[in-house]
Amino acid sequence: MLLCLASMAGLTSLAQAQPVTLSSVQFSQDSISRDDPIYAVSFEVSLPAAFPRPARTAFVKLACSNTAMRVNGSDLDDFTARQQATLTKTSLSFAAFKASCVNGQLSVSHPQLLTWLVPKIDDLSDLGDATQYGHDAKGFAITVNRLNFAVAVGPYASTAFQRVGQTLKVVANSADVAVSLTQGRAKAQPLALGDQRLGPLALNAQQPFTLHLSRDNGENWQNVTVNLAQPSLVFWTSAQPGGPANPPFTF
Repeated sequence: MLLCLASMAGLTSLAQAQPVTLSSVQFSQDSISRDDPIYAVSFEVSLPAAFPRPARTAFVKLACSNTAMRVNGSDLDDFTARQQATLTKTSLSFAAFKASCVNGQLSVSHPQLLTWLVPKIDDLSDLGDATQYGHDAKGFAITVNRLNFAVAVGPYASTAFQRVGQTLKVVANSADVAVSLTQGRAKAQPLALGDQRLGPLALNAQQPFTLHLSRDNGENWQNVTVNLAQPSLVFWTSAQPGGPANPPFTF
């Protein structure tokens, strides 16, 4: 009896100590609306055996509209209980992981967030593809040294960036995508227009900055605020670069 209790206690402690594995952060547009995407963050969590349930992997996906956050996946009840997660209409948090959907902006943060977003690529030329294709596509992908990253702009387009010293430039861009940059209170500065490079622009990598991308002549802007120093990402769509999220829509 004591051996049995010890074994069960060991399984429980193993489950509590298991780290979170974030599989992807998706920054892409759904198949219905070209310029009003539903942002989502999805991840997998290993749930070791805890009698009477065998070991398995829980899949969790958070989709963000302007009014709420939808959560679906597998083993959600067990995941919530085992991770002591707090779930509300607009947020999910457990341990150091936090995700929220407020006013149409999806915000995700965790100390290991950028590590999880390093793609499995053979060459930097594949960085843009890593944001779009395959089951492990990452809407925001970044290299280990955090000097190169890419953002998906819909299902078939992406923009790749490179930090050089205290500057940021576009190194690859889709033909119809306009790109600009905001840091601090400065007005958005053009960075690229299709194949035309308008940068590089000054960048303080220790402070948050926001990228703005449009592929419909500036009628709608996809925004992503990046904080490299205290890893977090914020995604939303607006009528102006960095402006309020587009009018509410529901799932």
